[in-house]
Amino acid sequence: MGKTSEKSNGQAVQNDFRNIRQKRRSRVSTPTTASISPYTKRIIDKNENILKEYSINSH
Repeated sequence: MGKTSEKSNGQAVQNDFRNIRQKRRSRVSTPTTASISPYTKRIIDKNENILKEYSINSH
C-alpha cells in the first residue's frame, strides 16, 4: 500500500509542475509575441504571397 501511495503522490507533483510550467509559458508568451509581431507579420505576408502565386498558377 505504501508504495502505491508514494507513486500517486509523485504523479500529482509532476502534474503540478506541468501546470506551473504551462502557466509560466502562457504568461510569458503574450509580451514576446507583441514584440516579435512585425517579424511574424513579414513571414505571414510572405506565406500569403506564396499561396496567392500558387493559386494563380493552378488556375
